[in-house]
Amino acid sequence: MPNCKTCGTEIVFFRNENGKFEPFDARPARVLEHNMEYKIPGSKTIKAHIGHFITCPQRDQHRRKK
Repeated sequence: MPNCKTCGTEIVFFRNENGKFEPFDARPARVLEHNMEYKIPGSKTIKAHIGHFITCPQRDQHRRKK
């Protein structure tokens, strides 16, 4: 499994809606999913991968300069 070049965290790549690969943390996080469709409030915990650009402490080093 690849690691981030700056912080060393294990990452995985998924395609985004534009077909480009984006890095995500390999370890899934527990996320609270709230369903607003039902009249009775309900929520559940799901596992989801968080985008690595959100969690990387050195994310500014990965930004493209304009």
